Amino acid sequence: MAWALSYDTAIGLALSFLVVTFALQNFIDRRSTVTIGLVATIWYWTSALWAAVTKEILNDLQQVVVYPSTSVWLTFLPQALSYVLVQALAILFGLDLCTGTCFREKRRNLGMWQMAGAAYFFGQLFTVAALALDAPSLVFVVKAIEPLSTALLAIPVLHQTFNVRLFLAILVACVGIMITAAASHGGFNGVHYSSAYMSMTLGMLANIGFSSRACVAKRALVFDSNEPLEAYGMCTVFATQSGVVLLLVWLILGRCILNNAGDMTSILQHLSQRPGAWLTASLTYFLYQGSSILLLSCFKVETHALLVALKHVFVVVLASLITGAVLNPPMILGLLLVSLGVCWYLSSPEDEDSEKEPILPTKADGLEQSVSYPLIAVVISVVGLGTFLPLWHL
Repeated sequence: MAWALSYDTAIGLALSFLVVTFALQNFIDRRSTVTIGLVATIWYWTSALWAAVTKEILNDLQQVVVYPSTSVWLTFLPQALSYVLVQALAILFGLDLCTGTCFREKRRNLGMWQMAGAAYFFGQLFTVAALALDAPSLVFVVKAIEPLSTALLAIPVLHQTFNVRLFLAILVACVGIMITAAASHGGFNGVHYSSAYMSMTLGMLANIGFSSRACVAKRALVFDSNEPLEAYGMCTVFATQSGVVLLLVWLILGRCILNNAGDMTSILQHLSQRPGAWLTASLTYFLYQGSSILLLSCFKVETHALLVALKHVFVVVLASLITGAVLNPPMILGLLLVSLGVCWYLSSPEDEDSEKEPILPTKADGLEQSVSYPLIAVVISVVGLGTFLPLWHL
């Protein structure tokens, strides 16, 4: 059944846009429990809606040879709309997001934002490519490992100390997510292994990209700006630049060197036939990424990772309900394990370096304002692999 942007969904997206915008610009107190709960709800709902609509568009274009690839366009076009919306909000609220990006004077810690934006775009590209190969439930089984990679990456990037209790709590939560996702998928015996391994590999690369974005963006938030709208704007600007560079590389490489005769008009044709689906995918992308950055500015990166874990559970369960599945005993067991892991972390005593304040200080004077070379190598590797992704025609 073709996706249509219903009246109720349109109203929900419009209200969500207002809430996220006001919270990003501090028109409402983002520190309050009510605001955090509302933004988290929008984050979870729009994430699930984005996954469902994106998968449907991928299914529609499955038999069409799109150039450079369907995944590239499904990543770039929502990213481009996010860029337009962020720039409009920046102009409305008097923010300058162009300094250092258009041959103007560089801003402080510009390299951090460039790395965060590149990791952001290519992490999303790998997520879409994984969805092109298999069901969302399998993809989110692999993405359940993202909290682990984020927590471990925060150690060298954010100068965090290794917390055994935190690591074990996230591990328990991830096991619960994997059980839940596998049960909702009908068990791993129901997976099409011809594409499952490639989808799992792409999902792991997406985890690395988003973990890098979370850690680098959090470091930039601490050193450069604690304003979430500016942080989201900078990430969006550089993510869009990464997408433009990727498209230019493949337009030049494919036409002049590879002599690729892939079709680009099919995307325009599908846009004209299914504008509601593309608009929904783009708006939900903007909203769930903006909500993610907003919550990242409010919490430590490990806490944000656990919220990501809960989001994955929500997406898997909602996808199961949409497809007519029911909550079976393995899924309930998985949900209980996830809740146990989260509660274990949240109940950590103060002497175990737990989070005492929801908002980090704007500046961290005791830390060096630089990104470690291993992280630079990780981001470069993700960008390099993502640049060659169109060769797989996903």
